[in-house]
Amino acid sequence: MEKNLSKTRYCSACRCEKMAWIDVNRPEMYEAAKREADTDLERGRQIGAAAQGYYGEPTIIPFSDKLSDMISETEKAIREKKTVIAEASFSWNGCFCAIDIMQILDFDKKICTLTEVKAATKFEEHHLIDMAYQAYVLQGAGWTVEKFYHMHVNSSYMLPGDEVLNPAEMFERIDMTDDVFENIAQVEMNTGIYKRMLGLDNEPQCELGRHCFKPEKCEYFGYCTSHLPTPNVFNLQGSGLTFNKKLQMYGQNVITFEDVLANPCGMNPKRINEVRAYVSNQPYPVKYEELEEFMDTIRYPLYFLDFETYQESIPTHYWEKPYQQIPFQYSLHWLDTPDGELHHVGRIAPIDVDPREYIAENLVKDIPDTAATILAYNDRFEKDVIKQLAGISWKTFKKLLAIHDKIDDLMIPFSNQWVYTPAMKAKYSIKNVAPALFPGDPECDYLLLEGIHNGSEAMQEYAGLKYKSEEERAVIFHQLDLYCTKDTYMMVKILRYLNKLLNERPEFPPC
Repeated sequence: MEKNLSKTRYCSACRCEKMAWIDVNRPEMYEAAKREADTDLERGRQIGAAAQGYYGEPTIIPFSDKLSDMISETEKAIREKKTVIAEASFSWNGCFCAIDIMQILDFDKKICTLTEVKAATKFEEHHLIDMAYQAYVLQGAGWTVEKFYHMHVNSSYMLPGDEVLNPAEMFERIDMTDDVFENIAQVEMNTGIYKRMLGLDNEPQCELGRHCFKPEKCEYFGYCTSHLPTPNVFNLQGSGLTFNKKLQMYGQNVITFEDVLANPCGMNPKRINEVRAYVSNQPYPVKYEELEEFMDTIRYPLYFLDFETYQESIPTHYWEKPYQQIPFQYSLHWLDTPDGELHHVGRIAPIDVDPREYIAENLVKDIPDTAATILAYNDRFEKDVIKQLAGISWKTFKKLLAIHDKIDDLMIPFSNQWVYTPAMKAKYSIKNVAPALFPGDPECDYLLLEGIHNGSEAMQEYAGLKYKSEEERAVIFHQLDLYCTKDTYMMVKILRYLNKLLNERPEFPPC
């Protein structure tokens, strides 16, 4: 029995027939995948809503699970001669689509232009698939599409000082009409195939390929590789190990970690060492000389700094760009002397202020000029945040840059493999290193935290604070504080471990 198509189903089937079949026929798997993608969906809705102002005030067709209601509302808007319609909905030959923005140029002759809005910052080839599908449905429904535009976010756009968004500058528009219509014949052929495929009782068998990670990782990748031994080639981590590289190795029947050692396929020596350590379950010998040189660069008073950031698809603060990392929180531990008392302060920006100003002004107060070394974990992130803060705050500019210049990276001994154990699993984040150094220590278990366990959750919770009650906000602020504080405390714990390693360094007899 054939199944009807939507734009989403069609695009999924073009990418992978198995993915589309699971979406339709395995609702429990689809719902789990949908929950993981909720953040991206919300971002897309925000971008779509902002783009609607590009052509003036549109008539918006409200979403309904009953697609026939959306089609009826569209027909009503057309009868009322509404010239700009957002989410205009049409169905033809078992294929449904909702158009991001439809401009009607001639009601009698049914001539229109269509605009597809994407949250991306550039045109990407896979966008052409759903644009061609929409043109196919509109053409079948009797409309002439004079122009089809692709609209995406202008990543260089900066919200002006008056904080009034200008959609004409926030978005870039390109004419894709010719490319769209070159693909309509393919759509016509595909729709019949996909409607029949979605009605099959058994899921299609599809080989692993680039589509598994392009344009993003498929939510069903774990399911499709569940037959492989664990660990396998797709569990490899580190620089140079792109999905295409792993896929190439998989195609050469390099699957297990033992296979990788027998045929490393030109892998980086560091990555090979990580696999060898995992297979042998033996840590590397500590590189004491390199570690000692690193530790000798650390001076006191010593500070440990960690930021949390979030992104806004639509800028809300002056001089903010789309998708810019906005710091809203930091944790700061410090030691005045190696054996001195451990101090801590944490800051979270209130929701009614510009977080950047709050963070900048407090950071320069909490880190005095006397600070000798500031440790971050993967310091590139913290340094980038401070540069951005310095760029908007002339009052704190010099002090922020002085802080920037004192930052060093506590990840270096681990990413350089001066200290490495198999339990790190070739990952050098603090959430992998700390449990590996202190196995079984509950202090290192982020899953024991209340509510917020990682940076993504922190980002989502802070971004959603404006929709929460005062009581809910208080709970979330407490959870954010616990999470960020743990990051800098783990840094303290790791540094003490490294000091202990050096203090207990075995004595070697002179040659």
